[in-house]
Amino acid sequence: MKHIKQLDAIRAIAVLLVLVWHGFPLTHFVNQVPNGPVGVSMFFVLSGFLITRILMDDRLKAEQLGVTRLQVFRNFFFRRALRIFPIYYLLIVALWRADDLGTTNIEYFLTYTSNFYFFQRQAWDGVLSHTWSLSIEEQFYLVWPWLMLFVKRRWLLPLIFLCIVVGVLSQYWVTNDFGEVLPHTCLQAFGAGALLSWVMVFKPGRLPHLYEVLSWFAGGAAVVFVVEVVTGNWAFVPVRTLVSVMTAWLIAFVLYRPDQYGQDQGKRRTPKNI
Repeated sequence: MKHIKQLDAIRAIAVLLVLVWHGFPLTHFVNQVPNGPVGVSMFFVLSGFLITRILMDDRLKAEQLGVTRLQVFRNFFFRRALRIFPIYYLLIVALWRADDLGTTNIEYFLTYTSNFYFFQRQAWDGVLSHTWSLSIEEQFYLVWPWLMLFVKRRWLLPLIFLCIVVGVLSQYWVTNDFGEVLPHTCLQAFGAGALLSWVMVFKPGRLPHLYEVLSWFAGGAAVVFVVEVVTGNWAFVPVRTLVSVMTAWLIAFVLYRPDQYGQDQGKRRTPKNI
């Protein structure tokens, strides 16, 4: 998939929000907006879009070249592992050698299941507490490729919508403070990104319509978001759901670019060139 530079700006915004969240006390006025949860949710939407797009493109290439989907999965997973595992485990070893882990439950961090550990104990634990989101990413990488590669093509879109619905409803089902660290409460973010990928790969001509629909939803989400920030009441619509809609719109805007889409469509004969 061709690198889309504008998505780097969205990623940078997400990083900045997380840094602000951790860099200032939670009682500080800049954190009246839940910057950390907003930034992490933006990351999840981006991951859902990028990973699904890679998998769908690889699936089409495999079908054309006669490559097995199992081989596609193996190549995908090893690429992800080479990008993430070395620096992650280097960090754990460095902290272990410095005796600064702050936890005796190292097995959760070694197996990318720290999010379940935090949910179980209903508290953070040590300097690796932030790894819960990376654990969810890795759990997504383990399950999602099997679905995107092996589920029949006609069931991909219903599957994506199902993930979005499960993610939205899960945030109402899991009401304790650490429910946000469970993988199924993040599915609406991954699903929103995956929906964009499905359109780009299989129905690129529908992107303008999707962009218009998302514009209306994102506008409504922004209004609700502001109201909930002002009132301090996040029970009506959870942050992750609101941010997922707004981030999906932002990515759609980058992909659509109304001022260029019309003239560029003539040059873009296949989704892989977008």
